[in-house]
Amino acid sequence: MIYLTVALDGVNPKEYVLEKEVITIGRAPENDVCIENIGVSTHHAKITSAGLQLDDLNSSNGTYVNDQKVQTQLLENGDVIKVGKHEIRFFHSGEVQHDLTPLAPTYKVPTTKTNS
Repeated sequence: MIYLTVALDGVNPKEYVLEKEVITIGRAPENDVCIENIGVSTHHAKITSAGLQLDDLNSSNGTYVNDQKVQTQLLENGDVIKVGKHEIRFFHSGEVQHDLTPLAPTYKVPTTKTNS
């Protein structure tokens, strides 16, 4: 299971608990983690949970891990991902190194989407 905490300037963080094979991050509402900010591309990045790999999806402003611009990066507990001006803290349940008590509202993303 992957845990992401998303914040802008450390204000009003949102915590996401994600149980999917591929997690998408971007400005478009269909992303698993939707960040409504002009500095974030429509489809900015993705995380593959099996290998804990982050891939930039040719975003306009790039994706950074621990202040280093990356195209592809294997993630470790506590890594800080930056998209636009937003900071995303990455944690996974394989090696919990912090208290996973929600810091803010928690959003569970379902493993499958249903059409209503």
